[in-house]
Amino acid sequence: MKEKLVLKKVIPFGQLKSMMRQVTFRGLFDNKGVSLRPYKLAKFSLVTVHPPQKIGQSPKISVKEREYNLFTPQPTIYENQMEVIKTVDEFLRTHKIELNDLKSGLEYSWEGRGDFHMLPPIIEKHTYELKNGYIELDKLSKRFKNTYTTDARNNLHHLSNRFLSSFYIDEVSKLDYLDVFNSNAPIINYGLRYSGKQDFYIICDGSHRIDYALERLVIHITAILV
Repeated sequence: MKEKLVLKKVIPFGQLKSMMRQVTFRGLFDNKGVSLRPYKLAKFSLVTVHPPQKIGQSPKISVKEREYNLFTPQPTIYENQMEVIKTVDEFLRTHKIELNDLKSGLEYSWEGRGDFHMLPPIIEKHTYELKNGYIELDKLSKRFKNTYTTDARNNLHHLSNRFLSSFYIDEVSKLDYLDVFNSNAPIINYGLRYSGKQDFYIICDGSHRIDYALERLVIHITAILV
């Protein structure tokens, strides 16, 4: 397998940050239909994710000498993807690059598969306001001011309204009433004693790379914090 992979480019962290600022949302626009860039004004830093120390514990992310629980929206890890990560890791080590300590972006080609990019996993810091453990959805929806999505007829809908009306799901069928949030959002509770602003560190990209380092290699992994 190793001889079928070729390292084509190393992208320094500074250049990688500039590239990430150009990333556009899929399906989110301004009032003129122009795609929004979520990372345009974001701050980026390199942080470390550590394996859990005991059974049932969450992985920890170290940020300025403090540790926080790490959350993931992707609880399922696929075995075939883990084999891909393992193959790439073994290939990178021949170039004295460790996948778990990557501080730059990479471009490589895999014979018969194509060209690929790899960068450190991306973790986003989200801050939500809680009331007795519940996310205050009305306050959260206000963050979407001047943010729009489109329906099947390309009509723009203002997300800060929270409840969308006349939302077409295909060319002829529409929903008269559509909540922006998942139907389970109002019942999610993080603990009755928690109110006010709470920070959550959430894996945005790279769940398989993180799992490979923490569970297979049982070592830390470097990630990009947004």
